[in-house]
Amino acid sequence: MFTSRAEFRLLLRQDNADLRLTRLAYKIGMVGDDRIAHLDDKEALIASGVEALDKTIRLETINTILEAKGDTLAKEKTKVNKLVARPKIALNDFAPIFNKENWWTDEVVEQLEIGVKYGGYIERERENVEKMRRLNDKAIPEKFDYQKVKGLSFEGRAKLEAIRPATIAQAGRISGISQSDIHVLLVYMGR
Repeated sequence: MFTSRAEFRLLLRQDNADLRLTRLAYKIGMVGDDRIAHLDDKEALIASGVEALDKTIRLETINTILEAKGDTLAKEKTKVNKLVARPKIALNDFAPIFNKENWWTDEVVEQLEIGVKYGGYIERERENVEKMRRLNDKAIPEKFDYQKVKGLSFEGRAKLEAIRPATIAQAGRISGISQSDIHVLLVYMGR
């Protein structure tokens, strides 16, 4: 499956496949103890990096980096993760400060930068996953009359009638069903 067609593609990235799937592969016997040990080490290094990026650095150091990148200078000490969140700034710009740390590897730096730059979007995606899990439990009656639901789009009504999903989550996965159709359906069913 192409990740561009995946339902929650921000979470299903190739750069985090090992973090998401290695423990599952271990449970079914596809990887050994050495691979799990490597994953544990990587997760510990990422945690160390997250902790390091949550600290402030000297104002002079910050402004030297910002000036070199043509970005607005800082007026006070700032946490590194707030600086990396800026569009013009990359985590590698802080290599002179952190490259001697044991967590500073290409693999870990990539994970940390993605986490900082896209953290808000990734968190919103996780919330959407949780919402879909809750909606998976919300059943649609088998003989539900979609024609009575006035707020549904014509396309949404036609597709829901044709496919007859069993749950709200299934309805949300149908191509052509908008979030507003799902919302209208939830409000109607809540009556």
